Amino acid sequence: VTPLSLDVLGFCILSRLDGTAGGFNRSRLKDDGVNVSQWLQSLESFIGALYKRFPFLELAGITSYLMARVSSGHVMELGVLRTLLKESGGWAFADYAPAASLSMAQLEGRAGSTNLKRETMSFGVVPVFNERASAALRHVLQTGDVGV
Repeated sequence: VTPLSLDVLGFCILSRLDGTAGGFNRSRLKDDGVNVSQWLQSLESFIGALYKRFPFLELAGITSYLMARVSSGHVMELGVLRTLLKESGGWAFADYAPAASLSMAQLEGRAGSTNLKRETMSFGVVPVFNERASAALRHVLQTGDVGV
């Protein structure tokens, strides 16, 4: 896969996230008006896997888009941000319940070694993550003007 094709794929993802690709505006909610639509859930999973597999892929564009959408009150894209944190960043805690519902031992355990994390939070399962993807995501979130 060439770098140009990955850049084009990143552009296509942003245009699909915007919901206006293909000349029509897609709903982000299912017909019940409560749950996230299937196309957005699938796109979230794809984005997480893509940025995990290709850590050199440009992340500033998608994070800037996500932060701009969230800051303007559109919260449907929070799932994409959560998936990026979980898959690309290796921060599996993004998928767990809020920190307020964790016990003090679990919170302290998340600050420890891999073995301690395994015992206090993941019930023996620690996900494998791409360290380069995690570093790239951390760098984008900590630098620039993404609002983090």
